[in-house]
Amino acid sequence: MTVDNRTENLADFSTAERSRDTGQDMRGVARRHIAEIMDNSLTAIMVHRDGRLLHANKAYADLKGYASPEDAVARHIVGSGIHPEDLEMVRARIAARVHGDAPPTRYECRLLRSDGGVVWVECMASRIDWDGAPALLAIYHDVTARKQAEDALQRSERLFATVFQNSPDQMVLSTLREGRLIDVNGAFLRASGLGRKAVIGRTSVELKLWPGMLGRRRIIEELRRSGRVRDMAHGVRTPRGETIELSTSAELLRVNGEELVLFVSRDVTERRRNEARIAHMAHHDALTGLANRMLFQTRLEQVLREDRRFGVLSVDLDHFKEVNDTYGHPLGDALLKQVAGRLCACVRDQDIVARLGGDEFAVIQLSSRQPAGALTMARRIVHQLTEPFEIGGRQVVIGASVGIAVAPRDGADPAAILRAADLALYRAKRTVRGGWQEFAPSIEGESAARGRLELELRRAVAAKEFEVFFQPLIDLRLRRFAGCEALLRWHHPERGLIGPDEFVQLAEESGLIATIGAWVLRRACAEAATWPDAMKVAVNISPVQLRRGGLADDVRAALGASGLAPGRLELEVTESVVLQDTEEALDTLRHLKSIGVSLALDDFGTGYSSLGSLVRVPFDRVKIDRSFISGLGQRADCTAIVRAVAGLCATLGLSITAEGVESHEQLATLMGEGVAEAQGHLFSPARPAAEVGAILRAEAGPIWPGQAQCTSAAIISCCNTAAIATSRSPASAIGVPSAACIE
Repeated sequence: MTVDNRTENLADFSTAERSRDTGQDMRGVARRHIAEIMDNSLTAIMVHRDGRLLHANKAYADLKGYASPEDAVARHIVGSGIHPEDLEMVRARIAARVHGDAPPTRYECRLLRSDGGVVWVECMASRIDWDGAPALLAIYHDVTARKQAEDALQRSERLFATVFQNSPDQMVLSTLREGRLIDVNGAFLRASGLGRKAVIGRTSVELKLWPGMLGRRRIIEELRRSGRVRDMAHGVRTPRGETIELSTSAELLRVNGEELVLFVSRDVTERRRNEARIAHMAHHDALTGLANRMLFQTRLEQVLREDRRFGVLSVDLDHFKEVNDTYGHPLGDALLKQVAGRLCACVRDQDIVARLGGDEFAVIQLSSRQPAGALTMARRIVHQLTEPFEIGGRQVVIGASVGIAVAPRDGADPAAILRAADLALYRAKRTVRGGWQEFAPSIEGESAARGRLELELRRAVAAKEFEVFFQPLIDLRLRRFAGCEALLRWHHPERGLIGPDEFVQLAEESGLIATIGAWVLRRACAEAATWPDAMKVAVNISPVQLRRGGLADDVRAALGASGLAPGRLELEVTESVVLQDTEEALDTLRHLKSIGVSLALDDFGTGYSSLGSLVRVPFDRVKIDRSFISGLGQRADCTAIVRAVAGLCATLGLSITAEGVESHEQLATLMGEGVAEAQGHLFSPARPAAEVGAILRAEAGPIWPGQAQCTSAAIISCCNTAAIATSRSPASAIGVPSAACIE
């Protein structure tokens, strides 16, 4: 007999042994035989009576954590070896067999190990005679692993049930074949508006859970193919008549030979709306709702791949910054919205309108009739955006410039076609502001030349290739020099001497004007400090200098370094500065005025000619632009304008200077209208500082046409000649003492 067979038959043997009527020797032999079987068994076995161990084998000692079977003998099992929760049950089982005739029993309980651990065992207990007295034979099988697996399964089932019932997702367990519902959770009942009794046992088709059979059929087909479905989107109609979107996953289960399907559906309606909203935000301008640069680029690439002819229009608003700075960003935003609406009204449904950023817009015109179609659209856009806007009770007037490129003629890829449109726009803004310009290859050449010029301009700043020239200002009343206007010149290493008209705008656009302007201020003040005290210096200030901030610091630094009195410095600003710049910039001008610097409004009459310009900033002087002076004696309207400006300035107490005086006839008209200061080639062109300084310090007159050099007497003679031309006496013509008194 093997050890295992002995163990299995040990209980039967003990029963048979108990039934025999033998003597003491026989009982001893039986006990030794049982002990031998126990000691050789791999199964934990012990014999106990009244709670005391009588015999235990090594397997039992190992199970309990003892060093040997001897350590386990005589230990109290009931009081110390059984888990407290199982103690009463074990005692009852033992008592029924030791003190009664109950048959052998099987039960499960937890034993406490000597090290404090707990093991689950299956115990088979039966009564035997041990040394002539009843005892209990217990055979233990360690079932800890099985019990742990069962506990884990139970916990899993409880967890699944909890998750199933409390999940916010709709969960349905149904048969695969018929779709008959076996169980549903609370989320499903809430979403469907049905009760549990109304759905259990019915099919999904009967309950109309699917919009037709298509949705369920798709899921079943995928289940049969792969055994699962993940996030299949479909729409359903709720009992309230709402259409919602669900994302459904399904798992094929086999339970007791039956195929079941677990459906998990999540309402993704709001998520889909948010995703759509985010996708729209990623591709559309938040303010206007138009396509943004990213979407415009994508659509441009798509259209180019279609190999079709179309137009691209680059649109830039004129004077938008002035509106934004004057009235604030809320009004500026409202204006951009209305601009977007007008642009959309100018295009067809298939065309694309985008806001690329700031006040920059772009249009893709999907018409093969190019460039005629784009030119027509550009004309329409300019007209629409020139019309006044009504915003918040205000009437706002702006304008627009448009650059036009035609694909694929002007570019075969998005970057090239956009660059062509931008170059055309740039040309439009420089030449026909408020108009449109079609791209031409020559424009690209101009752009390249402009790029080279910018590089040369930057080099010129570092190499100090600039020089300040000075053009004398003539006091027509006192018939002498009043000072000079500082005019910048560039000594180009290849092109020679270049005037400011060729590079100042580029310096402004590139930001170099701040450095150049500060340098001009320092040089002009330093030179003027060497002139006679009565003579002033006039310096032109760029709007960019004023906007960037720091102008007041530059002026104070130039005055401080040169020692020039503030009253001898006159800053000339254009009318656009007053009309277009921020209140902060105007405050800078007012501050400069407060420290004694004079302010002159330059090129008056060429901009908006707003009378508000003369009161928003405390100007000391108005300079009449040369375009009006050149027409004196030839055009009546020019004479009328000069007369009106002179009269206005006299009323407001402002001095007046005429620019670009080139003839005696012009000078005579100006003196006749009471203009008290003039400059121009009639007196002298702009000259290097050394020449002008020498003339001013020697009180010599400017170069006169036909004469090499004149003294102040020549200036007096010139003014007298002009006065006689007006049929008045020299003195009465300009209201000053006679020439002799001045000399």
